[in-house]
Amino acid sequence: MRFGVHVSIAGGVHQGLLRALHLGCETAQLFLVNPRSWSSKPLDAEEIERYLSIKNREARTISPIVAHMPYLPNLAALNDEIFHKSVISLRNNLERCDALQIDYLVLHFGKGDKEQGMRRMREGILRAYGDNSRRVCLLLENTAGQGTEIGSKLPDISEFYAMLPEEISKGLCIDFCHAFAAGYDVSQQKSLKSFIADFKKYIGLSELKLLHLNDSMKPLGNHVDRHAKIGEGHIGLDGFKRIFSTSPFRNLPGILETPRKCDEDDISSLKLVKSLAARIRK
Repeated sequence: MRFGVHVSIAGGVHQGLLRALHLGCETAQLFLVNPRSWSSKPLDAEEIERYLSIKNREARTISPIVAHMPYLPNLAALNDEIFHKSVISLRNNLERCDALQIDYLVLHFGKGDKEQGMRRMREGILRAYGDNSRRVCLLLENTAGQGTEIGSKLPDISEFYAMLPEEISKGLCIDFCHAFAAGYDVSQQKSLKSFIADFKKYIGLSELKLLHLNDSMKPLGNHVDRHAKIGEGHIGLDGFKRIFSTSPFRNLPGILETPRKCDEDDISSLKLVKSLAARIRK
């Protein structure tokens, strides 16, 4: 496995790569815009050139590089203003990903009525792409099923995934905190194998491209999205040992989105998961 964390781009998107190097990341995830704002300053040629120079030289060992959509967009929204803003946000992030040669763009399922929300989300993705093909691979991330979130159960994820055109480069990202909160006990061997079998049945393991490695602060099936540090939540160290030792997870990149106060928190979390995975390989 290749491990990394979500890094800040304060000071410019290129700074995210430099921080990833400092932390010892093998892969990395970042926002490309302010995650709590609808507006964003366009990327200029100098910023793109600076980022690509670092990506292709100092940070050439960091792969894949993952972008994450900001918090505000909701493509499942029935509110027209929010929907249209969400389409523009996705289009903007797709364009930035291609300009920066980003490998994956992670998109959360939206919130709303399941049937209408899925149709709305499909429409929004198609509008964001328009007639353009994109280099970046769009990854749909499972949810905890908190409130009116859609996309927490594998059959629903499969249903929506099948609605997207084959022309769109796409895949799935599994967040283990979200899966656990949605009622999938990924901490135990038997239920973990059952989860994998269901994923294979409904979607296909070849569609799984990325893992979000987050422990769960809340108990199984609580439908509350609260990340905990690895080993400090209800999945626990033993749970993640099982995850790291189970095919197909052991061959996928894993991103930590765990609580942090300083760089040392990320460094220690990375050392922990690398250590767990190394023991399993032995």
